[in-house]
Amino acid sequence: MMNKINKKGGFTLIELIVSIGILMIILGAIGNMFVPVLRNYHTINTDVDYQNTLNNISSSIDEQIRYLNEDEIILSDECIDGYVCIQAADYQDQFYDSSIELELSFSSFYYNYSTSPASGINKVMSIKKAGESVYTLSNSLKMMNYSGNTDTGTYTCLNYKVSEK
Repeated sequence: MMNKINKKGGFTLIELIVSIGILMIILGAIGNMFVPVLRNYHTINTDVDYQNTLNNISSSIDEQIRYLNEDEIILSDECIDGYVCIQAADYQDQFYDSSIELELSFSSFYYNYSTSPASGINKVMSIKKAGESVYTLSNSLKMMNYSGNTDTGTYTCLNYKVSEK
């Protein structure tokens, strides 16, 4: 006796469950391939955001001190009364991630240590997360009137007086 063939042309419940199971396995495998890509995208996007923020802060500091008419700039590890003080704490709130720590240091540079006064400021900015450096940006500003610190130490604050007109 021959089995009767389903004349309705549809799927049985078992066939449907098996098909959905196979489809879920295939979609799960494809989805697992994209998880590392999405994690990598988030990490790169966050790093670029940190770099852009640091570049903006650096430009702001450069504009603040580049065209000073006053030749009295003091690099130190503390803010000095009567001076405008630039330090990392002034810019910390520009990072939305509270685990980010901004480090900022300044030092003098010279063209000729024996005959010339200090002629500019080196600035080094670092973003640290969980104690590890994420991104560092450094640059030098040529200061026409700068005759500040004559030693070669590294300091966390830059103090300057604004000339009165």
